[in-house]
Amino acid sequence: MTEEERIQPAPTAFKADVWTYFGFRTKEGSKDYDKSYAVCKICTARVKYSGNTTNLRTHVSRHHSDVASNANFKTKRGDPSQRTIEEVNFSKLPATSTRTTKITQSVLVFICKDMRPLSVVENKGFRNMIKTLEPRYTVPSRQHITDIALPKLYQEVKATVLDSLSSAETVALTCDAWTSRATESYVTVTAETSETYSRLLDTVVTVIKKEENQKNEETDKQVEEENATEEAHHPHIKDNFDSIPRPPLK
Repeated sequence: MTEEERIQPAPTAFKADVWTYFGFRTKEGSKDYDKSYAVCKICTARVKYSGNTTNLRTHVSRHHSDVASNANFKTKRGDPSQRTIEEVNFSKLPATSTRTTKITQSVLVFICKDMRPLSVVENKGFRNMIKTLEPRYTVPSRQHITDIALPKLYQEVKATVLDSLSSAETVALTCDAWTSRATESYVTVTAETSETYSRLLDTVVTVIKKEENQKNEETDKQVEEENATEEAHHPHIKDNFDSIPRPPLK
């Protein structure tokens, strides 16, 4: 007798639709069912049965996803008020849940660190990747990122930077002039501090847009005003060429 032939249908009293894909083997030398394990009719795997169908549903979802996605599993046959297995496993995460918050934070870090446009959250490829990684997560709209999520992250990072600068014994400022793809000129000011004299920390303090007719003296004045620190910090300003020696941190 083959493995498939030994699998007997579940008793009619077992109403859950998942029993369509499971049965029991009979005990050796007896017609009685061995109900300690249910047997999958698809792959003949033995699944521990403890009086409920949780393990059975988990097995189908993990090993036979094509069946789980097409099947209309209900707790009881013909009971439309019960949630299907697909609804249980793939219901959307609440917007305020811890996991949603962490994923959204990760998306923001990705946008900022890789300097991606905010419109990336609307790209089909990006949305497909997120759906693959976490089907229950809803990608926030570009408007939400722009008006709520990003300003909140900015305030958090700003507070951290201000706290770091206020406690630093010395701060060295680096100015970089650069031009965007739109041929607009900017000056980026980076603050370099020492932490316990063993690790250097670089932080972009501000990015200033230069008008075409703006004189260098005006830019220097703006940099000085926006990045003034206490006397104890002894700030230094230099350009970013390797040929110019880095001012020592004291």
